[in-house]
Amino acid sequence: MDNDELTRLVLKLQQQVRHLTAVEAIHRLKYRYWRAVHEGKPDAVGACFSRNAEFDYGGTEPVIGREKITQFFANAITSDVRVVLHGHNPEIELVSELRATGRWQLDNIRVGASSAFRMGNGYVEEYLLEDGEWKVDKSKVQYLYLEPIKTAPLAGPNSFSASGD
Repeated sequence: MDNDELTRLVLKLQQQVRHLTAVEAIHRLKYRYWRAVHEGKPDAVGACFSRNAEFDYGGTEPVIGREKITQFFANAITSDVRVVLHGHNPEIELVSELRATGRWQLDNIRVGASSAFRMGNGYVEEYLLEDGEWKVDKSKVQYLYLEPIKTAPLAGPNSFSASGD
């Protein structure tokens, strides 16, 4: 292998490492988002979104802007609601060094004071590299199924925190 071939190979490997690093960072971003929802931490949820993000939960107008998205989750995540989120099947595509798209599947169990259900969702998203970190820039939730389940109501503080909070 001559120097030119070696240089091309090194450049190709560097590009592949940047690609894989970006995809893994987006995976970790989505996992942080789900964990923050699961643990009832709206500020941590909001931190996963870009400053001018758009969140379309369906049924209403999209919520636009990190601050409004944080407030949306502060209102949605209450002490009498518990959620368990299982995200899977990510399909991440880098569009450029600053943008990516993604699709995810989610199985979600939500238990409230008077009802409980299991639902399946799809997420269609766009990501933005903002201030050196990948953030959700657009998120659209697509509902796949909703199934009521029988359960006893939960009492007491949210005990799902992985950090022990």
